Amino acid sequence: KLFAWLKITSPSPFADLGRPDMACKGKLVIFQLGTNNWPTEDEPAPESGILHFSFHSAFNNMDNTASYSVYPSVLYDENPDDERARVVKLQEFMPVFDGESLSPEGDIRWQAMSVDDFEAYVKQLEDVCYHYMEEIEAAEGVAITCALCHHLLASPLILARVNERRCQAGKQPVPVLSYCHGAALKLFAKEVEGAEGYPERFYAMVKEKGIVTNGNCGVSAVVFPADDQKAQFEDLFPQFPVWRIFVGPGGKADDAASVEKQSIHIREKLLEVLNDLDAKQKRVRERAYFRYLETGCCDEAENYRQALKQEEEEQEQQGMAQAALGGA
Repeated sequence: KLFAWLKITSPSPFADLGRPDMACKGKLVIFQLGTNNWPTEDEPAPESGILHFSFHSAFNNMDNTASYSVYPSVLYDENPDDERARVVKLQEFMPVFDGESLSPEGDIRWQAMSVDDFEAYVKQLEDVCYHYMEEIEAAEGVAITCALCHHLLASPLILARVNERRCQAGKQPVPVLSYCHGAALKLFAKEVEGAEGYPERFYAMVKEKGIVTNGNCGVSAVVFPADDQKAQFEDLFPQFPVWRIFVGPGGKADDAASVEKQSIHIREKLLEVLNDLDAKQKRVRERAYFRYLETGCCDEAENYRQALKQEEEEQEQQGMAQAALGGA
């Protein structure tokens, strides 16, 4: 109660650090980023595109929940049927994983993209996502609660870059949950194996840029449709917190009952992760705020907050190490 009163009456910039009770109160505003197009008569979609569309619709039919989405297309630059969807029209081809070739305009495998083409693709979607998030928050009057990205390759990289831009602009990063359909893990595994046609590239990129290990701007949690994909992920990313890895109920993307179960499960896990993140942020926020009250110095309080944040991260790393030893 004392802290709540101080938080309201003090002009300190530390009064509003983090997202107080973001997962427990108010509307859940979800931002989704897809790797594939949504299904239309002219532009069929692979299962991940169908599932993205289905999740979007299911979330928007839930109480106190809003879903906004961005996805690429080689045919369309808008979705006139859904005001909460933003379409990014690609210049030439749709990047695809093995077995996803459905585009009537042609496509290109991820590993066949040049460095420049991949960067252009990422930058195009990054710009759209960043500005669309600003529009969403202005329209909703609240910060986006969390983001859900599909696949574990370009989408989490794009959202990590968006989050970095948000931090540079003085905004809070959006917690990211990745729905891992499995295709990216297969690509990473083939790169590790040295399979023909799979040069060491994307797996090294994901690790080097900390897309999966940097929970501040990168992926905070992952959901899989099956246990074998979870095991493969743990082999590829052994440092990721095991308590933020979830397996959903699975099922077909075009089955309404299955999608409803998966959507409810994902929403529950989003709230679980957000509550966990919020508890850590709240501890740091309160301690830094009281340091400001003691010293009256914003710079010293900010330095203290950064030290506390690092302490939280180190404790999480220790917890991961202990979990790994316990499972050995």
